[in-house]
Amino acid sequence: MHSENQESTADHAPAARKTTSATPLDRFTSVLISALFWGLLAVTVTLPFTLKRFFMWLVTNQNQPEERLAYYPVKLILLMGAGVFSLLILWELHKMMGTVLRGDSFVEANVLSLRKMGIYAFLVAALMAGWCALFFTMTSLVVVLVFFIAGLFSLVLARVFGQAVAYKQENDLTI
Repeated sequence: MHSENQESTADHAPAARKTTSATPLDRFTSVLISALFWGLLAVTVTLPFTLKRFFMWLVTNQNQPEERLAYYPVKLILLMGAGVFSLLILWELHKMMGTVLRGDSFVEANVLSLRKMGIYAFLVAALMAGWCALFFTMTSLVVVLVFFIAGLFSLVLARVFGQAVAYKQENDLTI
């Protein structure tokens, strides 16, 4: 049985820093981000070859005019740029998942990662808007909107995380 004095001192003792252990969902998400990163890297690196083959297939098997081959460099630049910025988004997610797995998510590094992801998402949206201007499809318009919204979401979340980090640091300093 606790005495009243012991209970009152225990109530006012500083709380130990809580670290959560990684859940199966955390580990699955981390593996998924890694798989997406490596898969997209393979697609982006091989894009000059696969896109060229696709254009040749269109011309030879789909009776498309050879003039379509003139679009190859433009499409390659737009898709490679979108691929690179998407890889950078996945890399920042990978870094953030590391903090989640360690149980310390509210750190300044995650605020910076969210800001970078927002900028990268806007750059993908801009590249895909260029695609829409030249080769409009509804699907490419949806990609523009999704990345634009993701950019906004990341920047807003960066602000929220920034405030949470400030509160956490302030709380860590109080006794």
